Amino acid sequence: MDSGPLSHPTAQRPNTSGLLLGLLTIFGLLSAPILRAQVDWTEDPASPVVVAGTGWDEGGVFTPSVVQDGDTLRMWYGGFVDLGDPSTVAIGYAWSLDGVNWTKHPGNPVMTGRPGEWDDPGVSGQVVIQDGDTFRMWYLGGGCPDDGDIGYATSTDGLTWERFGSPVMVHGPP
Repeated sequence: MDSGPLSHPTAQRPNTSGLLLGLLTIFGLLSAPILRAQVDWTEDPASPVVVAGTGWDEGGVFTPSVVQDGDTLRMWYGGFVDLGDPSTVAIGYAWSLDGVNWTKHPGNPVMTGRPGEWDDPGVSGQVVIQDGDTFRMWYLGGGCPDDGDIGYATSTDGLTWERFGSPVMVHGPP
């Protein structure tokens, strides 16, 4: 006694994954302009708001990571003397109340590569989040992006960082 095609051991369900993928694609195409329209950026005439200084960041500044801490914006950024010399790349700190006028920490840089350690010769590419009273930083250490590893550090004041002993992610083959 046959109770229909679905009860037969060799019968298969219709393939609906193609239909679902098609519907999701159509939805994505239709909603993309709406999603892009939600951010309307206007360049501030005061740009740039953080510029290269003298000393450790005289060659340039790059890769800011900003966290709002109460009414204060805290920024950690990369700086260098000579981009061709990784030992001059380090991480500095600045703060602002309005996001336009920044004050660089006079004790910059707040993190440098450690001679003889895995993050020698330099550090950069930091990403910082605030987790309660602790700042958590992931950063690139040991060279350029092609051969650097990712380190982890924590801080309670954003200036003094306690580093995890070894990289939390190491680079693989190119």
